[in-house]
Formats: sequence, C-alpha cells, structure tokens
Amino acid sequence: MAAPLEPFPIQRLPHVPLLEVLKFMDPTEIIAVSQTSKKSYGKIRQEAKRLSFDLSLFVFEYAHSLIFWQRTRRCEELLVIHDEYTPTHNTLFDYTTKPVSSRCSDLHEGYRDIIDFLNDLFSIKSVSVDFAGCWQLEINTLLQHIKHIGLKMDEIVLRGPGDHDEEIIGKCDGARMLRLIDPRNCNVQSIHLEQLVIKTPDEYDASHLDTVLNSKAVVIKLGCGGVNLDEFWKKWMAGRYELKYFEMTVNRNPFDLPKMVEGMEAEMMERYAVNHGGEIHEFQPNQCYRVKRPDGDYAMLYTIGDVITFRKKCRPPQ
Repeated sequence: MAAPLEPFPIQRLPHVPLLEVLKFMDPTEIIAVSQTSKKSYGKIRQEAKRLSFDLSLFVFEYAHSLIFWQRTRRCEELLVIHDEYTPTHNTLFDYTTKPVSSRCSDLHEGYRDIIDFLNDLFSIKSVSVDFAGCWQLEINTLLQHIKHIGLKMDEIVLRGPGDHDEEIIGKCDGARMLRLIDPRNCNVQSIHLEQLVIKTPDEYDASHLDTVLNSKAVVIKLGCGGVNLDEFWKKWMAGRYELKYFEMTVNRNPFDLPKMVEGMEAEMMERYAVNHGGEIHEFQPNQCYRVKRPDGDYAMLYTIGDVITFRKKCRPPQ
C-alpha cells in the first residue's frame, strides 16, 4: 500500500483574486459556495456582480429548468418544481440534488423568486423564455416581472394558439427575437423587434404581412399554400421600413415571382437567366437575383428550394 502524500500547505499557493477563481467556476458552483454562510454570500456577491450572464428559462409542462449561458459554457441545473399540493408559496434552496430549486404552487412565482435571487447575486444581461404548457396568467406575469426589474428580453418563444393574445405579445416589445409557434394571432404591429419568427400559423394571408414591418428581420414558415406576397413585396420595396431581411418557407406552393417584381428592374446573378428583352420572365429555383428598388437602391432575392429570401440592400452592379 502506497504511503499517503503529505498535505500541501495552502499558504504555499500564490494569492489569487476571488474574481479570477469565480471565472473558472460554473454558475451553479458559485451559487452553492455562496450559500455556505452569510459572510460567504456577501463576499461572493460583491465579486460575482462583475460577471455577466445570459439566462434562459425553459417552461414546460413536465420539466421546468433554467439555463445559464456564459460565453460557450452551459449549465442546466436550476429547476422550478410545480407542486400543486403546496398550500402557500415557499422557496427552498436545496443543494443535495440541484443547486437551486423553487417549490411553489404557481410557476410564475417560483420563476420570479429565482430570477430575483440570480439577479441579486450575478449581473444578468438578458433573459430568454420558452413557454410551453403555461397558463396565460403565468406568461403575462413573468414577462411583466422581467420588464419591471429592468432585465433585457433576448428570445421569447410563445407556443400554441392560446399563448398569442395581444396583451402577451405587447409585453414582448423590445425583445431581440420573438418566436410564435403555431399561432392563431400574428398581429405584432404595435411592437418593435430585432427578429420575428412565425412558424405554421393557423391562418396567414397578405394582410398579415403588414404587421411585421416594424421588425428588422422576419422568418415565416408556412405549412400550406395560398399565400400572396405581391402586396407586401411592393410596399416593402417602395417604403422606408426598418425590415432588412425577410424569409418565407412555403411547402407545396410555387412562388409567382414574376408578379412580385413586375415593373421593377431585375438582374439574375447567375448566367442561367431566362431573359427576354432585358426582363426576367421566369425565375429558376436555387438562384440569386438582384432587384433595383424605385429609390435606386438594390435588394437581393434568393430562391433556394421552397424558401424565398429577401435582403433589403445589396451592392449595385459594377
């Protein structure tokens, strides 16, 4: 049996600032260490406030978790447990199984308390929320609380027809990205977004396209045909909207691209253009086009498979 190693006196270690130590720890490890005593919490909080994190919340019917993001590191150890048998709201920090947990009768109360705890300990840059299996009251209350404490909303995901009423969508104003999954209501005209994603809405027609013009980038995925882009295309090309990028996926519905650029100058970027008298009468799939706007600027148009993509500005032809 080998002889045990002699203990290494900790005094021989060079002095390392606490902040540098915290940088090598996962957020949940920092939380666990901070809970060893009030003195530890105060000291670690003082240094941890200099660390910036993005916080992602995934709110599902059977599994509710919070995820920390710091650069490329990911940690999935923060849970909110929905316990309908809890008579009153009660937050428990239990480190035997998970570093942070909240046992509560209302999900939004549990998330609210954990967000407040994390925001007090760390410097939270932004919060992303993915809702599924939640009541509208829970969604509404949680979004309102995030705004109330001054945190930036990064990516908000609303799922199902019941999650997309105008009041909830209105609370997403200013978010970097809003994802509407299977929505019944696509009216986002009153809010400003960096990016809007609409996937398989119940209904969609040209009139809905007017509601996305306050966004800088839009991605729409449709599961059926019957979409007319002519009206939207003309308004977008002629207007001074902020929208810089637009992508639409339409299954089993061919694009009527000649109508979309009717009366405008279009130049195919590839040599396989079907060109008659300087005008393109037939748009080929998997190609790229440059379209001249009425104001003299140029836009890009791509057709890749069943995806049509517009970029508002591109370089003029040389």
